[in-house]
Amino acid sequence: MGMTEDDKRNCCLVEIQETEAKYYKTLEDIEKNYMIPLKQVLSPQDMGAIFVNLEDVIKVHFALLRAIDLNMVSGGNGLGKIFIDFKERLLIYGQYCSHMETAQKTLDELITTREEVKMKVEECTMKVQEGKFKLQDLLVVPMQRVLKYHLLLKVSGTTNPQYNLW
Repeated sequence: MGMTEDDKRNCCLVEIQETEAKYYKTLEDIEKNYMIPLKQVLSPQDMGAIFVNLEDVIKVHFALLRAIDLNMVSGGNGLGKIFIDFKERLLIYGQYCSHMETAQKTLDELITTREEVKMKVEECTMKVQEGKFKLQDLLVVPMQRVLKYHLLLKVSGTTNPQYNLW
């Protein structure tokens, strides 16, 4: 026996919730294991160039994850409305994404030209998931996540038109 439409919908909802929780944990890892320690060796200007408005992104996603979790407790029927309600707040990604190339170049330049920055970044990297991901890799995660939302919501709407999330 195959999956019912409700089963498919629930799978989509759970995937959105679980991936949002993992994404938020990644944001917390960046903040705790890179942003805070790197303040010791980077100027505020360099911090801003590398991390752009990531603190604001983290705040938005804390609120978004809470809203998703609360919605799931009550059955998940209002998930689309949550994303509509957060639409304006998610526009902060425009600033983050448009500065990503500069952020990467700034980070690469600082690692190449300043030994203390290189050492601190390497030290931080070892604390994040046993060094599997470099800061350069983690900085693109928010851009990848924001590009994925419409796909996750579209799948749910396709499999369950009666719960159209748009």
